[in-house]
Amino acid sequence: MNGTRIVSGFGKSVCAQEYVLHDDQGRTLAVLSATQGKPALTFYNGKGEIRAWFTLTADERPDIRLFDESGSEVWRYNAHGVMARTPHPEIGVARRKRPKVATRRSKRNGGKPYAG
Repeated sequence: MNGTRIVSGFGKSVCAQEYVLHDDQGRTLAVLSATQGKPALTFYNGKGEIRAWFTLTADERPDIRLFDESGSEVWRYNAHGVMARTPHPEIGVARRKRPKVATRRSKRNGGKPYAG
């Protein structure tokens, strides 16, 4: 059947070492591949530059990376489970908001700030 087989309950399964997703103009948008026995999913922008990469390390831990327009790595979840912060705040990890600080003053409490 040329790499196609029936999997019980799931329909057809197509086997390959690499799948490439192209847009209508032939540009590569994503690649799902098996690299050195590990899965890898790579996303590209319209110019063919890598923007995101998801894979497993040799010890099967996740390795997730994000890249900026110039191809520089700006964020990574590495093999040890440590998140690296990015120098680009627009891509950074969302931080918890601080509680609101009282800014209004009331005549009722002698001009001291109150939350309200």
